[in-house]
Amino acid sequence: MNFSSDYYNIKILNGHFGDHESLIFKLFFNVPELYQKNQKPNRILKRTQTEHQITEFIKLLKDDKWPMIENYKMNKTDVVSLFNDFYTTYLGLWYYCSPLKLSSCKLKKKKITNWYTVDLANRRKEVVRLL
Repeated sequence: MNFSSDYYNIKILNGHFGDHESLIFKLFFNVPELYQKNQKPNRILKRTQTEHQITEFIKLLKDDKWPMIENYKMNKTDVVSLFNDFYTTYLGLWYYCSPLKLSSCKLKKKKITNWYTVDLANRRKEVVRLL
């Protein structure tokens, strides 16, 4: 994460039947540089990726030595540490290649199209009836 910990909170949710523990991630929207009190945000933080950034990311992935893999092969670390080190390195490279940027957050009105017509509903009923 490259947010300040003042902007988010993470809680581990235990007791699930999975191969990982679930996380509850809460973002706090009291970031003064994003918007003023009692107003909807007009700026958001987001990542964009250009073709150049993706190429740079791939190059950095190829150039990294990935020492955690060798450490695991030589029994110097366990699989949990291997994953954590790998994931931290991977995310660090991704964050470096596509940093967070403040961006405009203008809401666009969506054009409503009434595409589901009575005729289409009748045809759907016919198809369902055949199945």
